[in-house]
Order: sequence, then structure tokens, then C-alpha cells
Amino acid sequence: MLVVYAISIPFVISGYLFGLKKLKIYLLTTRTILIWLTIVTSLYILALSFYKINVLSEEIAGILMAVFYGIVSGIILGKFHSQISFKRTTGYPLYIYREFLVDGTPVVVGSTLMLAGLFRIFWDLNLLITPIQLYSGVSLLALGLLFYTLSLVPNLKTQCILIIDEAITWNRVTSYEWTNDHEVVLHLDKPSQATSSRSFIRVQVNEGNRVKVERILASKIEAKYIVSEEKSDENESKEESR
Repeated sequence: MLVVYAISIPFVISGYLFGLKKLKIYLLTTRTILIWLTIVTSLYILALSFYKINVLSEEIAGILMAVFYGIVSGIILGKFHSQISFKRTTGYPLYIYREFLVDGTPVVVGSTLMLAGLFRIFWDLNLLITPIQLYSGVSLLALGLLFYTLSLVPNLKTQCILIIDEAITWNRVTSYEWTNDHEVVLHLDKPSQATSSRSFIRVQVNEGNRVKVERILASKIEAKYIVSEEKSDENESKEESR
């Protein structure tokens, strides 16, 4: 068992670094997810077939499963760490849409996954925890914690608009229009290659909060144009001095 841990730990660390630095949930498309699911499923079926025909021994199969779960747990732990650090840079909340399903879904799903992870680790009440038990349980626990940190609807914050794990700076908001008292559409400028391709955001507004949201949006757009005017004045003064 110690050998399995020794072999799998470098893969756990690699997965952690990938989740910490590279994984962006908002950039994942349905096509990308389907491709990875196809690859993983194909590899699993191939390994299972080799095991059934005795090409892979039980020990090797166990190591491969431990490595797989180790990579998954590392990726999710890394993403959870990066999400916690990322949310600290987005500033204070100005407005968050409140609704039972929106608020309750991450809590219910996250709590269920965490309970499943604990059950997976300690299900047989045996102090001897195998690598597969540990890594698969930790991956469920980390995924449950990650659900707690995700913003399912746009959150208006001091530094940006936060959606899932994407921070849209206020500088990208060019204008806004109300479709009704409960929804406002924020129009965005052209995204860069490093961002998603969204050109607008729909923000849901609770009953009686239209005035509050209106003030937030108006102040942010006004501040944006004031800053841009100041920069243009600075550039003009620099050119005149030359």
C-alpha cells in the first residue's frame, strides 16, 4: 500500500497544480466535456478489458485506479484552493440575487457530495484506508467544498461581476437596459482571447431592489468614463509637453 501511495503522490501534486493554475470552469464547453468523458471512458473500458483477459494483474489495476482517483482529487483540491484565493480579489458584494433554488442548490449538492466522500473513506469502519478509498473520498469532499464557492448567478461586487469562477471587470460594461423590474441586461465590449465570448449578462433582481441596482450600475459606468477622460487628458498634456 505504501508503494501505491509513493507512486500516486506525484500524480496528485500534478493534478493539484493543474487545478490551481489552469482549470477555468467558465471556459469549459459541452464539446470539451464530452471529449474528455469519451477519453476517460475509453481508457477505463480498455483497462477493464485488459484486466478481464489477465493482461493486467490485480496489483497493476489497483495502482492505475489509485493514480486516476489521485489525479482527480488533486485537480479538484487545486481548483478549490484557487477559487478561495480568487474570490478574495473580487472585492465586497454590492448586490446578490436571492432565490431559494439559487441559494439552496450549492448547499444541498455540496453537502451531499461531502457526506458521500466521508462515507466512501470510512464506509467499512476500517482504520486501514486504501489509496483508492482515500483519493475517491477526498475528490468527493473537495467537489462538495467547491460547490459552496461557486456563484451560480451574476454577483455585483466592488471589483467585478462574478459568475461561476469568471470575473468580468466593470470596465467591460458599456451600457445596460432594463427588460423589466426584475431583470437588467449588461452589454459588454468585445472580449479578449483569454475571456469567454459573452457579449452581455442578464442580472436577475429581487422585488423592490431595482433602485439599488440602478444606482450601482450608474455609479460604476460613470466612474469608468471619468477614469477614461482623466487618462485622455493626461495623454494630451504629455503630447503638449513634448
